[in-house]
Amino acid sequence: MNRFKSAFVLILCWCFTANMFCQNTDSIIKSYRLQNGEYKIDSLLVKAKMMMFSNPDKSYELIQKLILLSKNQKKPLDLADSYRLLGNYYSDIKAEYKTASDYYHTADNLYRQSKGRKAAEGIGAIFHCFGTLEQHQGNYLGAIQQYTQALRVFDSINNLTIRPKTLNNLSSLYGFLKDQSKSERYARECLKLSEKNKDEYLISVSSVTLSSSLIDQGKYDEIIPLLNRAKTIALSRKDSYILDLIYLNYGSYYKAYNKDYPKAIAYYLKSSLYADREL
Repeated sequence: MNRFKSAFVLILCWCFTANMFCQNTDSIIKSYRLQNGEYKIDSLLVKAKMMMFSNPDKSYELIQKLILLSKNQKKPLDLADSYRLLGNYYSDIKAEYKTASDYYHTADNLYRQSKGRKAAEGIGAIFHCFGTLEQHQGNYLGAIQQYTQALRVFDSINNLTIRPKTLNNLSSLYGFLKDQSKSERYARECLKLSEKNKDEYLISVSSVTLSSSLIDQGKYDEIIPLLNRAKTIALSRKDSYILDLIYLNYGSYYKAYNKDYPKAIAYYLKSSLYADREL
């Protein structure tokens, strides 16, 4: 089965609330207007992220307006964040990688013209984004190089929130490239940080990534507890993407560990049902 058995994580994570579908972008922006007449662009960017996969057209429209607001308010870091999110739109929604790369470079230049922790986090995030861009195009070694640069930046400022996402993606890539010792090491570090951050989404993701690495190494003791934990979280989030990978790994476990082929096939079939929901 020539596919990834572990999850990749974007800098943004997605979810949405029902009222987002009802509001137009102007009303969303108006709800974040401060008393001094300016707007909370960082909060509005979170809104744009949250709707990117559920309503990409509205997300795109909101990002374009946030670029103009950032310029008007003379907020270079908000402007950089807006261009980075626009790059994510072109990478993950439109699959227009050259355009995405151009916006990432624009954001990177703005981050590098600024100083401080937020600017450094932005530089690290851009390395992560370039990693996902390389990954989308099948250049896995290039992706690893970009993710490794991202880790160096995050380590230099002791960032513990974005760092787990990069660790997970490195683990998945090394697993795909059959370097399971590195895959396991990065997955364990990601899981530990995710638990420290109480980030249930990343706990589920890294549990799947770690279980995949352990299966490929014939280390079976931890796998079922890891997958059961991930399944509980994914079911609560109605996360079809992670559930697909969970059931795929259940199947691989029963196939490899005790040659229970009927149970393995049942889990593979269940995995395919969730995979179909992603299409």
